[in-house]
Amino acid sequence: MKITHCKLSKKIQRRLLEFFTAEVTARTAAYLFNNLNEVNMLTEDWIKVYNNERPHDSLNDMTPAEYRQVA
Repeated sequence: MKITHCKLSKKIQRRLLEFFTAEVTARTAAYLFNNLNEVNMLTEDWIKVYNNERPHDSLNDMTPAEYRQVA
């Protein structure tokens, strides 16, 4: 996992960071992690689902995989 800093002065980056933070909080609020490696693995899994399997408003409610097939 690569850690980068976003520019909070950019509205879109701030909005994405707020969305990501809310999603992570909602999904992990009742979960106790055993170590940082477990956090990294679960985060990577969530990113894969978000980027490939979850419908996106900007793609007419299609998953990125569905959108690639149509395009």
